[in-house]
Amino acid sequence: MDSSVREEMPFNSPVLCRIRVKGQITENWSDRLQSISVSQAEPFKGLLVTTLEDELADLTTLTGVLNTLNELHLPVLYLECIRAVSNPERLPVTSC
Repeated sequence: MDSSVREEMPFNSPVLCRIRVKGQITENWSDRLQSISVSQAEPFKGLLVTTLEDELADLTTLTGVLNTLNELHLPVLYLECIRAVSNPERLPVTSC
């Protein structure tokens, strides 16, 4: 990873994240997923896709969400994180 990216997004700073997963997650999983907002699953290119989006406390919290999705066997299709500051800058998008 480029060191300039690490400097732009400190490990312990809040981040606004959007995650899309293959499959359906119901609202009752929100607590297990760090209270992240869960959107209704929608069909996309032949797949049922659920979008999770919210501000997370830090990258450790994001790791916890990703680990939970892994435990639920929900493949991550898309991950985008934006610094949660007064003047956010877009960071590189990682697509899986």
